[in-house]
Amino acid sequence: QEIFMEYTLGLDFGTSTVKAALVERDGYNVNEEYSEPTQADIPSYVKGGHEQNINKIFLALEKVMNKFTREKLARVSSIGVCGQMHGIVLWKSKLLKPKA
Repeated sequence: QEIFMEYTLGLDFGTSTVKAALVERDGYNVNEEYSEPTQADIPSYVKGGHEQNINKIFLALEKVMNKFTREKLARVSSIGVCGQMHGIVLWKSKLLKPKA
């Protein structure tokens, strides 16, 4: 008989890569982990600034999440999220393209 394993989903939104991991609830074992480059850098109009295309970051997240099976994602009981080191992410919600 298979033991029903619960997972914590860890998400890391970095400036160049989105990473995701399924950690077993005991907190010691990483069951699966994936990463996807964002390739989101765009020219900044601010001297010394650094900007990124938020749509490309969300696309990288979608690609990473699609690597996990639905069965394992159905066992996620908690989610932890961390973000980029220095900065904020701003976007206009109307500019995001909703999935059909």
